[in-house]
Amino acid sequence: MKKIHSALVLIFVATAGCAAPASVTVPLHQPDYWPTYGWQAASPESQGMDSAVLADTLEGISVEGTAIQSVLVIRNGYLVTEAYFHSSSS
Repeated sequence: MKKIHSALVLIFVATAGCAAPASVTVPLHQPDYWPTYGWQAASPESQGMDSAVLADTLEGISVEGTAIQSVLVIRNGYLVTEAYFHSSSS
């Protein structure tokens, strides 16, 4: 049950706060910075996400004590959220 719950949380985090695009466009090329040594960071809002929803989700993961160790959210090729959790049990 815990594994299923963790998977559902990850799916939720991946889609949390995503605004539906007015129109879908396919880029003609990848961004010039496309990660080779790392991701460029951007605010969640600049990528159509709600940072308050992401913060609430991360707080829920932390308080609930799930087996999730880290969360990395990439949106439109930008790192918008990165969080690490420490387990209280060994």
